[in-house]
Amino acid sequence: FHVNYTVETPWTTPPFVGVVREVSVQDVNECDVGFVRRYGEQCPELVPHCDVRGDAAAACVNTLGSYECQCPEYTTGDGFMPLRKEGITNDYNTDGVLLMTHPPSYMGGTGCVDTHKPHIKVLGSDPKILRVGKSDGWLSYNSDISDDNDR
Repeated sequence: FHVNYTVETPWTTPPFVGVVREVSVQDVNECDVGFVRRYGEQCPELVPHCDVRGDAAAACVNTLGSYECQCPEYTTGDGFMPLRKEGITNDYNTDGVLLMTHPPSYMGGTGCVDTHKPHIKVLGSDPKILRVGKSDGWLSYNSDISDDNDR
């Protein structure tokens, strides 16, 4: 779009100059690693805050003007790290200046939580007793198990 404005220049005749500027607005991909490396320190409010820790890590998905954190299949949550106290959707400095607005899909930073119960189907006409150990997540395994082929 175009912006028309007048600049006062009292040392010229006439004492003003009319200027027309073309302004273009472009979407940035906040999820792009190169973008984060290049602008992360200068514009920390543009760095995605997806919870990428652990087995149920969220994926950053660029949207027009923002981004979303999407949880993997069989998990629920908003996919974000907790950023502030629940109910506060914006960050302000001590002077009341807005520092950051959270993306629309931010719901308090619940991360991604495994909600899918294991589904085990026993095949064959003579099923035996099957014992399953405790799981810490949908991709966890017991690190105490040796690497011998005795799993």
